[in-house]
Amino acid sequence: MTKKKAFRITASIAVLIAVFFLGAFTTMTDDEMFEKFSPVFQILTYIDRNYYDIEKVDYDAILDETLTGTMRGLDDPFAWYFDPVQTKEIELDITSKYGGIGSTVQYNIEFDCLEVVAPMAGSPSEKVGLKSRDLILTIDGTPVSEVSYYGAVNMLRGDPGTDVVLEVYRESVSEPFFVEITRAFIEIRSVKSELLTVEDLEISYIQITGFNAPTYDEFQDALNLSRNSEAYI
Repeated sequence: MTKKKAFRITASIAVLIAVFFLGAFTTMTDDEMFEKFSPVFQILTYIDRNYYDIEKVDYDAILDETLTGTMRGLDDPFAWYFDPVQTKEIELDITSKYGGIGSTVQYNIEFDCLEVVAPMAGSPSEKVGLKSRDLILTIDGTPVSEVSYYGAVNMLRGDPGTDVVLEVYRESVSEPFFVEITRAFIEIRSVKSELLTVEDLEISYIQITGFNAPTYDEFQDALNLSRNSEAYI
């Protein structure tokens, strides 16, 4: 076993021990804990020594799946484990600023690909003609089905000014086609506002579409711009 593999499996076991101990130290002794979860460590060791394609074993992926299952076992809807890619996505959602193609997407389970929900107004996606319900099959030659939802979304993002090539399927087109999109700086606003006139009454309509870091300042800006309104919604 190489030093790199040894480090990975040792690190995985160390993290597993920490998680299990911290989660149950009030009800189980150390010896009981080791005995309870010894099958996990036995399986990891067996894989490392006997798996026929050991060079392709991703211990990081095994660790992520194990930790995900551990948190799921709590049966607590507020207890989650996020891997590094998911954590990055959450951070981007909170800041609402990133380099990307500017399109809301969801995972299409039927075809194992990304589906465009809607390109953002004025975004790179809209400029190249992406449409709602377009299916993104590959990103820079990598099938979306091989990298999962979060992995695919992460591949769509990148430094502004860099290019990404998408293979797209559109129902109205007989064959998939390729589009090259230049990423741009994307900023998602969580507060929308407009002035409505109803029977000569000026009403300021302010809508909060989500909560993230800039939401408070955006709401204050919208409120300040509507100080002269006669009513608010």
